[in-house]
Amino acid sequence: MEGCGLTMSTIPSGSGWIAEATPAKENTKNARKMKKQTNQSAKPFHSDQVLAKLIAFICDTMHAHEFSLATAQGDPGRIWKVVKLMLFTFASSSHSKYTQYLLEMIT
Repeated sequence: MEGCGLTMSTIPSGSGWIAEATPAKENTKNARKMKKQTNQSAKPFHSDQVLAKLIAFICDTMHAHEFSLATAQGDPGRIWKVVKLMLFTFASSSHSKYTQYLLEMIT
């Protein structure tokens, strides 16, 4: 960037992103919980959530590809390894039934 006359001091840095509070709905059962959540002070967001989700998607896609290749080649050892990896993927998500199913299958 030196050749075009730009330096780090000429490029201004932006301000941090602060999430807007969502309004609480009074007609739901969880109105009290939502009010508590909106009353909290907004904290600045210091990470790249899109990049994190992209990396997780790529990892999940690689595991699914490995699973399909191992199935096509008839390799139960590789299938078993991928199933154990999928357990941790489902455990960190909201799919508790898949987590329970895989945990029962592994044990």
